Amino acid sequence: MNAIPSPVAIRDWIRRAILTTPLAEIESELAKVTATCDSIGAADPCSSILVTTQLAEISGIKPPRSWAKEHHAMFFRMPLKIQRYVLKRENDRDRALNRLQCADAAVKRELERQRLKKEKEAASAA
Repeated sequence: MNAIPSPVAIRDWIRRAILTTPLAEIESELAKVTATCDSIGAADPCSSILVTTQLAEISGIKPPRSWAKEHHAMFFRMPLKIQRYVLKRENDRDRALNRLQCADAAVKRELERQRLKKEKEAASAA
């Protein structure tokens, strides 16, 4: 069995690899290390803070705006795949909330328009 690289070795490899290798390929290689660790029940060095922080730096991914600053470190500890999933779900939620807020505002405008129309009709009838 090949030795499992240390978090420091993986971090350093990422720093070198990013100069010539697309992020997707780096992620693919890291997934192989993770799969190997999972298959033998070993700790995954790819989930160490050294590696996840390095990936966060090169990926440009930012924590969701709704997350408090004290939770940003927790976000960066997650694998990139999960960070992307969380961001997608947060964006989906934000869009759904925005649509509902717009629909609510439209209903309120229509109710106000109808109220004003009734007031005007009542004033004309009087």
